[in-house]
Amino acid sequence: MTVKICFFDVQEEIDIPFEEEILRNPYTLKSWFRYIEHKAGQPIQQRIFVHEQQVQDLNPARYEKGHLKVNNCFERALVLLHKL
Repeated sequence: MTVKICFFDVQEEIDIPFEEEILRNPYTLKSWFRYIEHKAGQPIQQRIFVHEQQVQDLNPARYEKGHLKVNNCFERALVLLHKL
């Protein structure tokens, strides 16, 4: 059952507390890390959804060093996925 809360698509009811925490604190990395950790055993589509929302909500300028690392990691992941 898919539930709609604001701009998030909640895949399961158990995700609602994480979604609500993100709505209250969208710029807190701790909230995002908890949600990502919660999704660790879920299908890749659900994990990608959470990461996409995180990238959209967090301002990369605030995390300049981390942003560069993420870009490098993303590029390596694309190369790896292309090889598959």
